[in-house]
Amino acid sequence: LRAARAGDPEGAQPALVAQPPGPLHRDARVVGVDPVGEVPQPVAAGPTSGGDLATQVRRALDGAGFELLFQPIVSLRGEDGALFQALLRLRGADGRLHPASEIVPAAEGAGLIAAVDRWVLAHCVERIAARGAGSTQLFVSQSLASLRDPQAVPALAAMLARHGVGAGSIVVELRVADAIEAPAETQRCADALRALGARLSLAGFDAELADREVD
Repeated sequence: LRAARAGDPEGAQPALVAQPPGPLHRDARVVGVDPVGEVPQPVAAGPTSGGDLATQVRRALDGAGFELLFQPIVSLRGEDGALFQALLRLRGADGRLHPASEIVPAAEGAGLIAAVDRWVLAHCVERIAARGAGSTQLFVSQSLASLRDPQAVPALAAMLARHGVGAGSIVVELRVADAIEAPAETQRCADALRALGARLSLAGFDAELADREVD
């Protein structure tokens, strides 16, 4: 597995770079709105305790509350088709839109992160199928728990087959720190995804990890 950070010396540019912050697009099917529109501004609110947020995550898994936003990605290699990163959000009862940086720790603490990962993957596959997206690729973040689950890739294969979606439409995104913590599982996951026809991407490079090599 090889990747480079934005800002590395010339000649070591990353293959994919997220566009500068701007309007994100909401998955209208997930939130029940017909047209795809801009994301509303989050409602300002005080901090939410981990326990309260975990309860909201559990309710979202059982019903409604999760939303998917899609950030366009620019390919520096000129790849065909549209590229988007799927971003998970949770709409709280008070109207606040919680980012993944709050959702993930709460889900991990409650033992729900694998279920959240499956929800995100399933809804991304369903979106591609519903939109007839063709060459569109979605980058979908997954956790260390799913990386270590030998049934995660077979479950993805079943989702793709059920909806008639090509595996090349999904790029599973893992944090570099997780890949370093679990190199054997990362390699197994990468091999399984490659055999399926999907891809693995590494994200989350920072100054501490910049000089470390991931084989």
